[in-house]
Amino acid sequence: MARALGRRLEARVDRGRVRRGARLETRLARNLVDGLLAIRRNDPRHHRSGPVRVARADRLVHARKQEPAVIAQALASEGIFVWSGHNYALELVRSLGIDEKTGVVRIGLAHYNTPAEVERTLEALATIL
Repeated sequence: MARALGRRLEARVDRGRVRRGARLETRLARNLVDGLLAIRRNDPRHHRSGPVRVARADRLVHARKQEPAVIAQALASEGIFVWSGHNYALELVRSLGIDEKTGVVRIGLAHYNTPAEVERTLEALATIL
């Protein structure tokens, strides 16, 4: 009986950690998307009326016509590590009309990232773009 109670308590603690991690990742993603939107709004080449849906965040930076590999290398030189290419999402890249050879820049966020890291990434992107 004590062992079963211990397992239930352990499961509750684990679920709590998962929920806290998911909430943090959601906040980080919102900060990242908001920052990308701000970068785009401040660029007169990309005037847009109306809101940009988060689901279309792929278009926020893509319209700048910089090669994703060049952006990824510039971020790497700042100690910010991202991916470029189709990231094994070839069908998605094709369906979005993005050149599959160049692909996109992928910024991966996880529960161990911090708001300061997201801000640093946005500052670097604002300079690079």
